[in-house]
Formats: sequence, C-alpha cells, structure tokens
Amino acid sequence: MSKAVNRKVSGVAALLHSFLGLVTLFVVISSLGIVPNPDQLAELARSNPFPLILLDLLKILSSITAMVLIIYFYNYFKVNNLGSIKWGSIAGGLSVICLLINAFISLSLVLSASPEISPLTPSRISKMEMVVIIFGIGSVFFNGFWYLVINRTALKNKVFSASFCYLGIALGVISLIPPLSLIVLLLMIVWSLWLGIILLRN
Repeated sequence: MSKAVNRKVSGVAALLHSFLGLVTLFVVISSLGIVPNPDQLAELARSNPFPLILLDLLKILSSITAMVLIIYFYNYFKVNNLGSIKWGSIAGGLSVICLLINAFISLSLVLSASPEISPLTPSRISKMEMVVIIFGIGSVFFNGFWYLVINRTALKNKVFSASFCYLGIALGVISLIPPLSLIVLLLMIVWSLWLGIILLRN
C-alpha cells in the first residue's frame, strides 16, 4: 500500500473513530447517565439490554479503527523515532487488547442476564464485573500513554500544528486519570475528527 493510500485509509479510520466515539457518548448519556451505578446497569441488562450490547459492539469497532491509527503512526515515525514509537505502539496495542477483553466479557454478562440464557452465579458475575472494570481502566490508561507518545513525537518533529499536538498531549494526560473518562471521550472525538481532516486534506 502506497503512503498516500495509507494516509487516506488512516484518515477515514480517524473520522470513523470520532463518529464511533460520538455515538458512544450519545448512548451513554441517553441510556446510562453521566455516572451510572451497578444496580442501574443490572436492571438495564434485564429489561432493555440493547444499549449495553450496542456499547460493546461500538468498543469492538473502535478497537479496529484504533489499530489502524496505531499501525499508521508506527510506520510514519519509526525511521527517526523508533525507540519512543515502539513503546508507544506497544501501549496502543495493549489498549486495544484490553478494550476487546472488556467488550467481550461485558457482552457475556449482558447476555447472561437474559431469561432465555442460563444465569451465572452471583459470585461469578461479581468476578466478571471486576475484570470488566480492570480492563476498561487498563484500556484508557494504555491509550493515554499512546496519545502522549504520538503527540509529543509529532510536536518534536513538527508534523502537525502545535495546537493539535497539545490537545493530544492533554488527552493523554487526562486518560491517566480514570474518573475523567467522559472528558477523555469528548477530547478523543475532537482529536480524532481533527486528525481525520488533516490526513485527508494533505
């Protein structure tokens, strides 16, 4: 694949990543609220699991678009910045793995709440919920490290505008603080949209 085509594909992936984030934000706010509690999630899984299933499917799709961007930036920066970009890409890959594990376990929990499916024991559900939380936090944390590396490298090499890179650095820093995940999602939508425009314009 030529550099121009790879850039265009990555630009489309960035726009899709932003769109998926926007849909995720809408579903979260409209169905779960700003700070959903476990009891609310459990009741939703029993009575109307569609929003939860949709969120897990959005995570899976987002992991694909994220992987496209991770590969793009690795190939773009590896010649002159191999050391930092290698570790950043590893963090990005770990973020994708954590997100997929989070999505599939969460999906199994939601489906287990259906009356048609043999329910899990309460202790099993509690353990799986803890795993979902841990991998969810891990995904955001590793992704934050990736944002920091990519945007710091882009700033150092003057690849993108300073304002774009500083937004990405801020996104990376905030991603390291788990309670601010909703702000992370908002900034990610803006950053990915901006990145998509940059890549498709040039």
